[in-house]
Amino acid sequence: MLFLVLAAHAYETDQVTSRLVPLADAAAVADAELDRLLAEAVRRTNEATGCGKPVRATRARLATEINRATSPATVVAGREGLAAIGHGLYAAWLETAPEVARRTFRDRDDIYGDLTPRDSFVLGWAGVCSTVNLGGVLLGTDKTDHFLDQGYDYFLRSREGRNDARAIRWGTRTELSAYGLLTSNAFSWADLYANWQGYTFYKTLLEAGSAFQRDEEGCVAQTRPWRWAEWLDDAADEAINPPVYTPDVGHAVRLRFQEHRSAVCAEYAAWGPAVAARRVEIAARERAHVTDQAPPRVDEWGLDELCAPEIEAARVPARPAPARGAPVRGASAEGVPVPR
Repeated sequence: MLFLVLAAHAYETDQVTSRLVPLADAAAVADAELDRLLAEAVRRTNEATGCGKPVRATRARLATEINRATSPATVVAGREGLAAIGHGLYAAWLETAPEVARRTFRDRDDIYGDLTPRDSFVLGWAGVCSTVNLGGVLLGTDKTDHFLDQGYDYFLRSREGRNDARAIRWGTRTELSAYGLLTSNAFSWADLYANWQGYTFYKTLLEAGSAFQRDEEGCVAQTRPWRWAEWLDDAADEAINPPVYTPDVGHAVRLRFQEHRSAVCAEYAAWGPAVAARRVEIAARERAHVTDQAPPRVDEWGLDELCAPEIEAARVPARPAPARGAPVRGASAEGVPVPR
């Protein structure tokens, strides 16, 4: 049973499939729902501390109450088996709230759709979590769990923010084992990014710049609304910050791309080259948040090579538009949404 719970926390995500299909921004409602949970955490903190504990003790209690308010394991209604468990309370809300637009991939039309449980315990059985748009960033709902729950684990492992190295070691180990390569057969750099951002949030509670401060009476108050845009950027997007796979999973994903080459490359030519420089920036930045045990970043998808003809064609300047009234040869194409 413990293995099943750990495995369920190892959800992967897919921001490649249907990337150019518009997805409504859910940031406003997602921020508001988290604000509701945070308000309850603040209330419980003040009740428990009586507004009279030292800053460090108050921070620790506030961190605990935020984690308790947002991250209890919750079953997602409408999903079966392993796919229904392993979500924190807030992530489960993102998976079910009618006001949140999302890509669910329940038809298994995701990049891992051909995998079996034998190939990957989690990806073959539970599939992927949904993709949402938070402030223009496409990310899996699992990233909020990594921020709110694994970020809190970092906080505890680091002795409440006093030892970053301990947190980094623990996080890297989890991706190499129970939350990554051992269960989903993927090492997710984007997961570790969300872990680190969550840890930073918890360890800076009540400090200058935090949205949580103590008033003159020593009570905690939230001084500004929550905004996911302050904490998660496109490093949480697995198409821009892609994972590393075990050999079997990597081969299966590349084979799927080859089998769906026409559709995959038509989209990739539009968005892939545009994010190449950003990938380099993120890789350089995020290396500081892992240990030397992390696997090297490699091009697991091979899309630049697979889609080279389409990429080159996309670079060819379009011909000037014909003069008004001149006949146009051939059918006109519908506009393609511009990638972020």
